[in-house]
Amino acid sequence: MMRVSILDDEPYAIEVLKDLLQSLNDVEIVGTFTNPYTAMEQLPHLQVDVLFLDIELGERHGIELAEWLHREFEHLEVVFVTAHPEYALDAFEVSVIDYLLKPVKRNRLQKTITKIREKLEMYEKLQEAASQSKELYIYTMGSFRLLDSKGDDVSWRTKKVKELFVYLWHFRDKPVHKAKVIEDLWPEMRADKAISLLHTTVYQLRKTVRAAGVQKNPLKFNNDHYQLMISPESDVTEILKICEQDVIDHASVEKLLNLYDGDYLEEEDFPWVFLEGKRIKKSVQFVLVNFIKDNIEVEENRFIVEKCLEKLLQFDLYNEEYMLMFMKFLISSNQLQQLKTLYRGFKIIYEGDLGMKLPEQIEELYKTQLL
Repeated sequence: MMRVSILDDEPYAIEVLKDLLQSLNDVEIVGTFTNPYTAMEQLPHLQVDVLFLDIELGERHGIELAEWLHREFEHLEVVFVTAHPEYALDAFEVSVIDYLLKPVKRNRLQKTITKIREKLEMYEKLQEAASQSKELYIYTMGSFRLLDSKGDDVSWRTKKVKELFVYLWHFRDKPVHKAKVIEDLWPEMRADKAISLLHTTVYQLRKTVRAAGVQKNPLKFNNDHYQLMISPESDVTEILKICEQDVIDHASVEKLLNLYDGDYLEEEDFPWVFLEGKRIKKSVQFVLVNFIKDNIEVEENRFIVEKCLEKLLQFDLYNEEYMLMFMKFLISSNQLQQLKTLYRGFKIIYEGDLGMKLPEQIEELYKTQLL
């Protein structure tokens, strides 16, 4: 049963959406709110799977609230519901799963529920696989989490203990000189104090990892180099394995989209991860673009192709190639209303944010279809 909440400052709009949702199978309404602050207080206690969120909420904007929700909840999906098509592009930036225009149509809502259900099922499978494993498991896409041998989140004594673990794991099997560790983790600290903190942090790291279920010594120190001696499975290693496959099928792309739940360690603000994060994103973009080109005319793959296009725009909202691909897809699938919404969003992005005219190819493509 999918647990759903609604936040809209118009009670009538809530009632309309409630009626539509209750007409669908396996959907339970567990909370409705007209006040965003009340919602922020109560949502942590409701075990909600998805929040249908109005964008215009008076003094608290829905975009801002969606960003807060993604920080606070590991796997709460957000669907924007609004009468304002100009916010469509903003939805990609905050990783909401879908964007519905009022008045919401039942068949369009059903597509949204199907999309959410698929993502929740994939997440449950990933969680089950991680919890059944006796090995540690690492989540790195978005924020960092380490699951212990029981599938529970590891607690860190300090932020630096956590950062040192991530830092050494980031380099995988490569030993790192202690001078480089100090330079990257304590760059502005006096040398003697930094060395003392490094030793204390190493001690706490060993203690924490052993408490998580690792029996052997997790950390090796040799010739002034530190090396992590464990190699837990992780979401990013699964992502890279998919990207390296010779053939990318529907199931692989769906898994890739669900695993890529934010950029690599983007919420941790570690400066030394930038290049690796850029490399991972580029690999994923390459896979998605090629899958779209090979499957854009395949009827049974239209749903997953649309999700790929949404992810690409989330990666790069100003990419003309991605814009054109998305517009051509909507044209080929006869989704002309969504094409209008997307075009308006592109126009606002270019003329409002960039102070530029839309690229000619986008204007011409739109005009040939709708003018």
